[in-house]
Amino acid sequence: MNHWSFLEASLNEGIGVLLGMNDLETTIATLNMDMKGKINVIKTAVNLKSPRDWAASAVQDISAVQKMSELRNMVAHTCFGSHESGGVIFLTTKARGKLKFPETIWSPADFEAHFREMDRLYGRVKFIIGGLRAKPINRNLIEAIARALEPSVDQPSSDLNHMIDIGLDAGEGRP
Repeated sequence: MNHWSFLEASLNEGIGVLLGMNDLETTIATLNMDMKGKINVIKTAVNLKSPRDWAASAVQDISAVQKMSELRNMVAHTCFGSHESGGVIFLTTKARGKLKFPETIWSPADFEAHFREMDRLYGRVKFIIGGLRAKPINRNLIEAIARALEPSVDQPSSDLNHMIDIGLDAGEGRP
């Protein structure tokens, strides 16, 4: 679970970077997101802010994190015990249309392979986040959009005009 915690922390960091949040804001936001939501946020940002060939590779790695989260859920939420082979047996149950009890046994080598994959994905996510950090979202544009969506009685359209002046005319905020 230690390997997983570092991998998930790298996704949380990425969300904070992408949305321009400080550490406390990032913690609050990501504690209230499930893994699927975190993955979708990162994938969307990668696709919006990156060249197509780089984005395809990055999305492939982020998708691999989603698959790894399924294994993490099995380890965290399934009864398990030692197996005569020297490995671990997970008492898995599948109930999607049909009830199944697949035998899932991991050897020590299987655990090591999963740890290595999580460590590889951690490095890739950190690399991806670094690439996205180099292309920050225009925070002024985000704030102007927020103000334009909730206009004050005093100046209902000035924020919208300001948003156009600071972002769209200058091409800022676009991938």
